[in-house]
Amino acid sequence: MKWYIARRTIWAIIVLWITLSVTWMLLELSPNQGELQAAQQAAMQGQDADKAIEDYKKREGLDKPAHERYLSYMVNMYTLNWGYSTEWDKNVISLFLDRWPFTLQYILPSTMLTMLVGYGLGLYSALNQYDRSDYVATFIAFFGLSIPNFWFAIVLVLITAVWFSDLVLFGVDMSMFQLPVFYKSEVINTSETITIMGIELVRGGWFTFDNVKQLLLPVIVISTAGFAANMRYARAYTLEYANAEFVKTARAKGANSIAVTRHILRVALVPLSTILVFQLLSVFATGTVVIEFIFSIPGLGQVTYLSFVNQDTPVILGITVIGVFVALFGFLLQDIAYVYLDPRIDYGDRTGGAG
Repeated sequence: MKWYIARRTIWAIIVLWITLSVTWMLLELSPNQGELQAAQQAAMQGQDADKAIEDYKKREGLDKPAHERYLSYMVNMYTLNWGYSTEWDKNVISLFLDRWPFTLQYILPSTMLTMLVGYGLGLYSALNQYDRSDYVATFIAFFGLSIPNFWFAIVLVLITAVWFSDLVLFGVDMSMFQLPVFYKSEVINTSETITIMGIELVRGGWFTFDNVKQLLLPVIVISTAGFAANMRYARAYTLEYANAEFVKTARAKGANSIAVTRHILRVALVPLSTILVFQLLSVFATGTVVIEFIFSIPGLGQVTYLSFVNQDTPVILGITVIGVFVALFGFLLQDIAYVYLDPRIDYGDRTGGAG
């Protein structure tokens, strides 16, 4: 097992090196935003633009031979010296360290909710096939799959921020259920307390009432499509193995429904783990950008969007490296999960099959 993990890790490092090399080639072939800015500033100040570009190249080491630039680039990548963001006026690594907690605080609960609710409903739906509860669960799943995340987010914003502000239902003022639309990062820096129904709650900090309240909408939006997809996949794979020979044998030996369900779930989790990895990559690649743009969350998704808009090359490069690393780490965990969940898959087969 240790040798298998070591081989997979080495393969991941090789893939990361190839990706970084291709990224360097693309950067070399594309226009340098720093050169353009240096030329523009020189022209505005009445100075020689060509000399400004030459000074910029010398300062950044761009006048050196290609192999020296490539070696310097690789050393900087592996030592986490990813450059300086002029747009944010901050070191790229420091920028990422400041922003990743804002993204992680809604990604983690939404992922857990997606897995627990999706797999749980899918398993229950499969074991109660063609029952009324199966039809209800199927309807909920198709509803979740059919609505776009950005549209659902806007609808939730309209309901909670606009309608609940003036709505009185059965004598109850619904404004108490009004949720914040835009994320306020200053909430985590306060230390006030409020009392609701005799319970004293702390306002301020990451794990407090106000912060949880303003994260509810992002978590709901991300979880909706995710749990719906997981439910459909879990139902399909559970039905596939429900009448397998090992299930019939377990039932013939007198295994109860919980034991049978556990046997089915362990086998079904093998393909489901692959789907989960791709879902997480999809959330990191596009979901965070959409969610943080709509709800103004100052996380990595917002940084990604603004860096592409402003052509902030060091930040774009850093986001690319993080995305590749997350993908490689996810696939490594997936391979390990395969071997653990299905002992029939041996280390040699998994290594050879992956190249």
